[in-house]
Amino acid sequence: MTFQFASLAEFLNMGGHGVYVWFCYIVTAASFSYLALAPWLRKRQFFRIQKAIFSRQHS
Repeated sequence: MTFQFASLAEFLNMGGHGVYVWFCYIVTAASFSYLALAPWLRKRQFFRIQKAIFSRQHS
């Protein structure tokens, strides 16, 4: 088995395209993180608003 890159620095540089490749990985990871967290954050906000409405009606 042979490796494509001889060193870690060469791997991170990716033949001069490392900046673009790693930027795409970061954008993809951030997008997936947002897609995973957004419903949970909206649910928390919904319940917070419902709790505020309920406490206003019963005070």
